[in-house]
Amino acid sequence: MTINKITDDLAKCVKINPYTGEISIMCGDRIAFNIRALDGHTIEIGGGNCVKDNNIVYDERLQISPYSYNKIIVSKVRYE
Repeated sequence: MTINKITDDLAKCVKINPYTGEISIMCGDRIAFNIRALDGHTIEIGGGNCVKDNNIVYDERLQISPYSYNKIIVSKVRYE
């Protein structure tokens, strides 16, 4: 896979609203996550829509796991 192919794929996965600055991370044609800066030290992360990945459906709920003192992992919850 070439660098251009990787860049093209990433560009299709991330969309930035030019008016609000909100970042949408896509899964196929659906929004998986929304990220928005509230101020200089706070962000808001939203669960977007239900998405299907590798034949597994994930709903809008979010799960937060600590990763290190300055990182967290945010994941969608599997739809039951």
